[in-house]
Amino acid sequence: MTEILRHEETVPSADRTPIYCRTWQPAEGAETRPLWLVFIHGFPEHSGRYERVATRWAARGFPCAAFDYRGHGKSGGVRAYCESFQEFLDDLDAFLGWLAPQRGETPLAIVGHSHGALLTIAHTLQRGPAAGLVGTVLSSPFLGIAVKVGWMKERSARLMSRLAPTLAIPSGIPSSDLSHDPEVAPAYDADPLIPKKVTVRWFTEVTAIHAAVRDRGADYPVPCLVLQAGDDRIVDVGASRRFGEALPKDRGRYEELPGLYHEIFNEVEADREKAFAFVDEWLEDRLAELRSTAKAAAEAAPAKAD
Repeated sequence: MTEILRHEETVPSADRTPIYCRTWQPAEGAETRPLWLVFIHGFPEHSGRYERVATRWAARGFPCAAFDYRGHGKSGGVRAYCESFQEFLDDLDAFLGWLAPQRGETPLAIVGHSHGALLTIAHTLQRGPAAGLVGTVLSSPFLGIAVKVGWMKERSARLMSRLAPTLAIPSGIPSSDLSHDPEVAPAYDADPLIPKKVTVRWFTEVTAIHAAVRDRGADYPVPCLVLQAGDDRIVDVGASRRFGEALPKDRGRYEELPGLYHEIFNEVEADREKAFAFVDEWLEDRLAELRSTAKAAAEAAPAKAD
């Protein structure tokens, strides 16, 4: 069994909000693959729920990292709140800046789940691909809500977002809809780091970012694998499908996993292994591309010298 070294640290975001960061790396001397994996958690969870996923790939030689964006997990900020969705993107930038000296020249791939996938999409489209980014995996991306919010509730939320932005209301996320694994829901419900309410400002900010990015699959600039739970009762499967199928054909792929609930990496073992297999294959493709690029660069170097 590969020994895994863990490290955690808190760094300031652009507005000084403390952001909790962590890594999982193969021990010195162990085989290490030349690609960092960055995991971005969903809403309103935290990076601690990715321990099993990160250790899986770290044990296979991939150095892994994750962070809690503001209002989540061990990071600062009002729970489940943002003044603007752009603050989440600032938090990602702060985390990537912290990771940069550890990563060096090694490229990275982002694996974003649900709200983390939405954050990944928004950051990549609005701020451009992160330095060293070779592609993204989007797990059940949150590009819309499965159960449509009535116009009256939405109008009320917009009003309260202006008057009392930190007003918290029940999230409405049934833990039983996360996974078929009988251990997941009780652990989720008992997790003190997961708030069970959301703020009205977060709701209006996230619906605005949905409108800004969900129809821009064709503009996505990096290789992307979209893995969507087929029986997802939390996010809008149709919105994920439209985004995934609009991705440029030379670098985009959409896969729907029939019968799986929202958290595909936390499903029962046989089903989560299906999801892992798609990611494993995609990662090997990225590594093959990196090898090909390095070989081409090496072959071109003598010609330049001449």
